[in-house]
Amino acid sequence: MKETLLYADLSWKEMAEAVASQRIVILPIGSTEQHGPHLPLCTDDYMAQRWAFESARLAKESFGVQSLVMPGLHYGNAQHHMGFTGTVSLSFETLKNITVEIGKSVLSHGFRKLVLLNVHGGNRYAVRAAAVELGMAQGNGGLPLYIRVVEDCDPDINPLKLDYDKLKGFTEEASLGSMVHGGALETSKMVYLRSDLVDLNRIQEKPASSRGSTREVFPYHILTPTGAMGNPLEATKEAGKVLWEALVLHFAEYLRELSKKP
Repeated sequence: MKETLLYADLSWKEMAEAVASQRIVILPIGSTEQHGPHLPLCTDDYMAQRWAFESARLAKESFGVQSLVMPGLHYGNAQHHMGFTGTVSLSFETLKNITVEIGKSVLSHGFRKLVLLNVHGGNRYAVRAAAVELGMAQGNGGLPLYIRVVEDCDPDINPLKLDYDKLKGFTEEASLGSMVHGGALETSKMVYLRSDLVDLNRIQEKPASSRGSTREVFPYHILTPTGAMGNPLEATKEAGKVLWEALVLHFAEYLRELSKKP
């Protein structure tokens, strides 16, 4: 079997070998949606793909964990961003069903460890519902299935507990212990990863406050005229590096623990 971390690089013959060795399968789930006037529509999607790959690579190099990163879902449940040009949205039902169908396909071949790696807050409930449905799947000779949801967008349930104290010297937003949409921390990650796609000169209006109703289910154009929350002007490459490396390391460690499951 060729040396690769990418699911789609393998032939069907090689995939049978991957099943036999019980590799962990990772499905990155992003979104194509507005992130303010300064960030690209691909922000969530790009980070989902890259986070999955870099963590899988680190897990292999540091811990010997064998995993495969699937081609990701480029679209998500982004109805609350449809007031901004370019956003593409799937309904809750469509996103859940697509995730379930992909998962069932993977599990039907004999894989038993599947991670749904979500990088968009609007996807969380559909992805979790899909995980519940997949977890009820039968087969695999009575062997246990491990269907896990990992997110970077909800610190309350996120298994990747990040140390925001390390970032407090960079941004006021870090003191809130969360990453608001298009704000300083999310922008910092993109400045670190793809500075060529970030244009802070386009921020001409006063940013909307990151406090208060950021988790309410409102169309974002009602919450903020720019599409961003928090203060992206506080973004720094240094903060992005700290946050990104923490995400990659913590997910790699998560994969190590999952690999120990029978």
